[in-house]
Amino acid sequence: MLLTTDWLRARHRESQREEKLITTTAPLRYDFDRFTFISRQVRQGSRLRLVIAPLNSIHVQKNFNSGGAIASQTMADARPVNVRLFHDRRHPSALYVPLGQPAK
Repeated sequence: MLLTTDWLRARHRESQREEKLITTTAPLRYDFDRFTFISRQVRQGSRLRLVIAPLNSIHVQKNFNSGGAIASQTMADARPVNVRLFHDRRHPSALYVPLGQPAK
């Protein structure tokens, strides 16, 4: 059951107004905080799954990972990208889920 979605282009990880290309292989922070949650009652003890995947949708501009101007990129500019997700003691991650009052 899908509860919500959010996405972020890496060059806009710090600001939606200013692009900042990635120039390092060091871990970088990405905050996904524009969720619009769908109201659902989830049973106690249920598991929630966070899915991190590349965005491939006809509804969103395709990311060809070239670092060029987004509006003028084409398939000819495309290049592969490797995404590494760090989740350990040195690089903690957290998922905060807003909770309402239990149903009576």
